[in-house]
Amino acid sequence: MKISTILSLSFLLASPLSFATNGYFTHGKSIIEKAQSGAGIAQVNTNFGLNLNPAQLNSSEQVSGFEIGTVLFSPSREYSVTGQPSVPVGTFCGNQCPFSIGNGSQTITSDNELFLIPQFGVRYQLDDVSHVNFSFFANGGMNSEYEGGSAQLAPEGTSIKLDGTFGDDTTGVDLAQIFTVLTYSRNVFNDNLAIGASVFYAYQQIEIKGLKNFAGFSTNPMALSEEGLDSSNGIGWRLGGQYKVTSTFNVAATYQAKVSMSRFDNYAGLFAQQGKFDIPSSWTLGLAYKTSQKSELLFDFQTINYSEVASVANSISQLTNGSCMPTPQGGVGVGCLGGEQGAGFGWQDMDIYKLAYKVDYSEQLILRVGVSKTEQPIAKQEVLFAILTPAVIEYHYTLGASYQLASKNYLHLSLMYAPENSLSDQNNFDPNQEITVAMSQLELGFSYQARW
Repeated sequence: MKISTILSLSFLLASPLSFATNGYFTHGKSIIEKAQSGAGIAQVNTNFGLNLNPAQLNSSEQVSGFEIGTVLFSPSREYSVTGQPSVPVGTFCGNQCPFSIGNGSQTITSDNELFLIPQFGVRYQLDDVSHVNFSFFANGGMNSEYEGGSAQLAPEGTSIKLDGTFGDDTTGVDLAQIFTVLTYSRNVFNDNLAIGASVFYAYQQIEIKGLKNFAGFSTNPMALSEEGLDSSNGIGWRLGGQYKVTSTFNVAATYQAKVSMSRFDNYAGLFAQQGKFDIPSSWTLGLAYKTSQKSELLFDFQTINYSEVASVANSISQLTNGSCMPTPQGGVGVGCLGGEQGAGFGWQDMDIYKLAYKVDYSEQLILRVGVSKTEQPIAKQEVLFAILTPAVIEYHYTLGASYQLASKNYLHLSLMYAPENSLSDQNNFDPNQEITVAMSQLELGFSYQARW
């Protein structure tokens, strides 16, 4: 089967992915990590290629096997706009016309509230001190789709009303990311230290709708919106380590480098640097402490460096501070959409704190609970484009369990709830209006693991 066919089948299942959930990074990769709010890079004997840390200390029991699972992800996204447009419909406003949303009160909930996200990992024990993994999973993505509503703008100096959030009918973004990963891990230093490395192929797919009325701010209006599906790809790497300090205490660290992705040519007039949408670097530190023979306390601290990616980090203020001069033929200036310093979504770096507790309830049953805390990455003055990317989640609460079905077969379950969080500020193009974006999430995950 060709790799293109495999990717297409994968996207039928995994796309469109929604914000999942620390920005567009998932809160945990494996079902075990998800049940622990993403914590666990210092935990031993969980790695089937789906975990964040490529390094895993090998125990005296050699473990090979596979794990296959899926996640049912249900996000709720909406925006609301209050405040009358600054200029009534039909009013001449010349070159100083606002870009208004709705007509005093407009609330739209995004379509698409249930997503199926598959994952697969296989591990082969090479010897007592080393193993390799191959895995396939979705990192996350962005999805929003708003139907209905209206906007007011003045293409010829007189305010008119048009259908759609930005006056261009259905509005939204659909970004999905798929990763295939090869990992090697080895024990060193008297088996007290594990070091590991992963190399991976990343594939992105995107479609944008409803933004044609920003053509005057774009360096390439013909590659801005409604240009169908486009894809990009790149090669990345991740390093990790896990160290056994004592028989009850482990520490760990992992680092993933920024991934330079090929350009989205169909949307070179939207994303900065002519369609670049790279994957930012991230790093994590973790602790695992056995509070008893049957229980373990886990803590991870993760940073995601969204500021490295211009199309994600640059501010929408580039369109209003003189860095971009709009014209009927398109924008002129480095700050225009698609430009070298082009306007983006205004995301900041994220620091995430993850705490979890695991207990061996019986010989067959393991119970897990976790919580994570962060500050959502979007500055409030970026609220207009946050309608497209409402990644404002700050807390995750998780539960999960692992049940031994047979001597070496396991079922893993996870449940995540992210309570609603919102972001509000004035419309960047009409200060008479206030925009609020909000999101909440539910997620159910399960996987089957077989060891041999």
